Amino acid sequence: MKFADYFRFCYKGLVQRKTRSYLTIVGIVIGIMAIVGLISIGVGMQVYMDEQIGKMGVNKIIIMPVPPGGALGGPSSASTYFTDRDVRVVGNVRGVDANCYMVYRSSLITYKDIDATASVVGMVPSIAEDAYFDVQGYELESGRTLEDKDTHKITIGYLIAYKTFKVGDTYKEVKIGDKIEIKEQGFKVVGIMEEIGSRDDDMTITMSIDDAERLFDVSNEYDFFFAKIKEGSDPEDVADRIRDRLEDERDEEDFTVMTAAQLSETVGGILSAVSAVLIGIGAISLLVGGVGIMNTMYTSVVERTREIGIYKALGAEN
Repeated sequence: MKFADYFRFCYKGLVQRKTRSYLTIVGIVIGIMAIVGLISIGVGMQVYMDEQIGKMGVNKIIIMPVPPGGALGGPSSASTYFTDRDVRVVGNVRGVDANCYMVYRSSLITYKDIDATASVVGMVPSIAEDAYFDVQGYELESGRTLEDKDTHKITIGYLIAYKTFKVGDTYKEVKIGDKIEIKEQGFKVVGIMEEIGSRDDDMTITMSIDDAERLFDVSNEYDFFFAKIKEGSDPEDVADRIRDRLEDERDEEDFTVMTAAQLSETVGGILSAVSAVLIGIGAISLLVGGVGIMNTMYTSVVERTREIGIYKALGAEN
């Protein structure tokens, strides 16, 4: 038998059993696509987080009322908050240029009798633009940013402006100058942010710290803040000094102090674990496809036992 005959017999077998051959090929393709797709998702998340953390800059430190190793992000669910004394302590640390303290809450909002839920952040506008906005990656789409003298004025995220207040099949767009009610109090929209791509960020409202304290009936309670480092200072050294001073002030380390490098390392570790899980899932899919091929090959050989015997009798080799 000629070598080309083997290919002819293989092709004939595939054509005769189209359904089985098709399903086997689909199984392998799904396995490969799963691995490639899941790895791409993992790498994409890592690149996105690196970009977001890079926007924070090396000269900023984030301080949260969460014990080391605790869950990070989102409105504070802890019973502890930062106070004016904590803010002053951090502001007096050698190497700190300024700090931006914030009130962060989730609240019901209303626009033209349509209700929704959004995150509300109260801050000092003149400081926040250089600290919080840079870190979150906010860019102004229309209108203006807040000023320290503003009262009952807000800036809103992209989703709040365009894809939140729905009537039937259409959304009511919020425009500059419109009023949104937050806890039954009216606030004038002065700015709309560009889309970031994160629902949490695009569903955020920012206002002055004074408005936020009055709105949520809080005083001397801040959920987290950023510290801006003086040029030439080492972020790690400044972070250590902040940690020591705050621990002395609060008598315990019930907070987390993180530089951009530390935040990147923490998030990187989490994403690496997620990527490993995704790759494992893809590998299982590929393994299942491989078992399918083995089963198809074994079945094909068993079905052709007599045929193979005849071929060998005619001179075919193994």
